[in-house]
Amino acid sequence: MAAKIVAFALAAVAVLLVIGFPLPTEPRQAFLSPGDSVVSEVVGSGTCEVSYDGFIWYATGPGSFAPLVIRTSRCSNGSRLASLLQPPIPAWARPHGPTHTLFVATSFQEIPSRAGMHRIAALAHAHGIPVTWMTGQPSTFDITGDLYAEYHRQFGDDLQIRPTNHNPFAIASPTPTHFALLAARTFDWFRPVVAIEGSGYARDISADMADGYRAFWGIAWNSHGLDNDYDEGTPWGAYCADKRSYRRPAPDRSCDLVGLEWTARDLTRSAISEHEEFYSTDPDDLQVAGFDAASGAAYVRALVDAYAAAGESSPVVMISQQEADQMERAPLWSSIPTSTALLDALYSQARTDGLHVVTLAQAAGAARAFADRPAAVAFPYIWSFAVPEAWAPWSYRGPYPATIDYHDAAAGMTFIAGRTTPVRVFPYARAARSSEFLTLPRLQRSEMPA
Repeated sequence: MAAKIVAFALAAVAVLLVIGFPLPTEPRQAFLSPGDSVVSEVVGSGTCEVSYDGFIWYATGPGSFAPLVIRTSRCSNGSRLASLLQPPIPAWARPHGPTHTLFVATSFQEIPSRAGMHRIAALAHAHGIPVTWMTGQPSTFDITGDLYAEYHRQFGDDLQIRPTNHNPFAIASPTPTHFALLAARTFDWFRPVVAIEGSGYARDISADMADGYRAFWGIAWNSHGLDNDYDEGTPWGAYCADKRSYRRPAPDRSCDLVGLEWTARDLTRSAISEHEEFYSTDPDDLQVAGFDAASGAAYVRALVDAYAAAGESSPVVMISQQEADQMERAPLWSSIPTSTALLDALYSQARTDGLHVVTLAQAAGAARAFADRPAAVAFPYIWSFAVPEAWAPWSYRGPYPATIDYHDAAAGMTFIAGRTTPVRVFPYARAARSSEFLTLPRLQRSEMPA
């Protein structure tokens, strides 16, 4: 009898785990395959020619260069190839002129915090950057509403909210379901533009649009279970979303709905390491990855440089996010002084690189002019003292080749430096609907170009 009870209990736990943490139907594919080598230095006085497929060759050396993935090589004068732990960042990933990149500072507030708001506002406003305060809890209006109004009046800060309370984990509130109406009655300057969608629950885009919203925030790029989000395959930054299947771009390139990213990420290390939870612009993410104030500040400055450089040829949206309550009561793995140093580095570098600082609503409006176009962004490998992959000993620890992420209305795909064919392809025609716990379908290995 006891054995049956134990078996029943284990089965019940398994069912609960499946419900609470379902496995996505699209398993990840490794970016690097057996036989691949990542090289970043020619040792010796000669040069080396390298190739992935034997058809297209690159001349390298002598000396160091940004990492390339190869399968065959030929070197002169006894030189040989090596892989540096700390390879150089390529010149194309550093800003050289005016950029079209838009920079947005945001703070998501499910737990109101006046002290946290003061700290974030002081950092952002010192650099002339307005903050978009985001909330799904009308109770914040009573606790921090005066700060919303004051910061809007003095610094141009904005407020965007969740239109309706379809978050099952939200704190119960006696206020009306339609929060936008309450916000409009509370703040005469409030304009509902971007629906604030959180994580870990089904986003209700149809309800957002019924409330008049034509943009939403909250895509966790490349996520494959992060905070129970499965947004892998969805474009980075900003994109024109399909109203019927919001994770993919609109097939007809219409821009009735703009999708916006939760917080900008390192597009190379997030994807290849499969640890997007480490490589973001959220200070707490960086600290759980092992970054301290010095290494984290250097890393985020290089991230901003890469986004600024990417925006020299076409517009890019770079969003940063930090919860206000975590600037008052830091998580166990974080500290407020380190978070302060990382945010200050992020904001100051955005200004140094000439990014265009805007609110989230302004970014959504601007994106309609360019987000329907095919887009590509090259992103370098940025070495750092912290080694987040140490948390997952089976992960490849780098160095990684640079990546190029591309998407249009038909497909999204990723390339790595040195290889001419994509390492992953998301055919958007197969994503006719967006499911809560399913990533976008991808081409399987047997369908990929050889």
